Amino acid sequence: MKTLPAAVLLSFAAALVAQSPAAAPAAPPKDALAKAWQRAVELSRKHKAPILAFVLPPEGARADEQVVAATRAAEKKLGMLIGRRGSTAPEMQTQRDVLLRQVQLLRGSHRSAPGAPAPSDEQVVFALTVPVFARADACGAKPGENVVLLAPPGDKVAGLALDLLDREAFVREVGGRVLAPSALEPRRANVPLSLGERLKELGELQESLFTSPGDEQWRVRWERAEELKKELAAELVALGPLLVRRAGEGDEVVPAPELSDLEAARAPLGTIAEVAAVDPCPACGMGYTPPGLLTTLKLIGP
Repeated sequence: MKTLPAAVLLSFAAALVAQSPAAAPAAPPKDALAKAWQRAVELSRKHKAPILAFVLPPEGARADEQVVAATRAAEKKLGMLIGRRGSTAPEMQTQRDVLLRQVQLLRGSHRSAPGAPAPSDEQVVFALTVPVFARADACGAKPGENVVLLAPPGDKVAGLALDLLDREAFVREVGGRVLAPSALEPRRANVPLSLGERLKELGELQESLFTSPGDEQWRVRWERAEELKKELAAELVALGPLLVRRAGEGDEVVPAPELSDLEAARAPLGTIAEVAAVDPCPACGMGYTPPGLLTTLKLIGP
């Protein structure tokens, strides 16, 4: 029997959700992580977006020292959690600490570009999914799986055992599914027109901020741009499909420049993002560090 590609399954599941009647309200979840999972399922159902679940290790499980060292080495290579006076990184004591840091390492990666960091392939994957930290029983993870991809409204498509320090493998295994045309194109039709208009306004504002830095209206435009970023980051699950396009007739995915800021502005469900306090940058601005490289994730709730 021929097996359908995972991307086709994602698209097919989304179509079924659109046709199915509303289910009876579920009982309220009992803790913060359960609430986060319920929210992920709700967003997935509403916007026909896949869920990207990072499977939480057992609470209190000690971290492997070699994995901790490798994680910190990868952070340093990227320039993460380093101030002018040295490291600002908290210790990683548990396997959950390591997972949180490795996920932020994926989110904080970027490409160098004039004016501002350009979106990375990893950020594109996050922006096109509903990222959430979840217990294994909630997301249906089997032993050994640390990443689970689910189609709306929570049907498991793939369970993966990934080395999250291998960014190329993450993009290949997860991005290959969520960025496939059969999974992405049906979602474009569901993006509200108003979101597209606000995204266009943000792009125009950011272009003017870069090209006319001495304009007397610069501050007004900057404040409006920051307001739009907050609004659009909150709607990223719906907006995501408009933030990528394909180059010509090839398969290369080209992200909109706004994607990096918008994805960095929302923490994965189940977490809060904290920006480390570091020494202020020099007035010349040459010491600018993207906020994603100064951010740590912490689980919500007890």
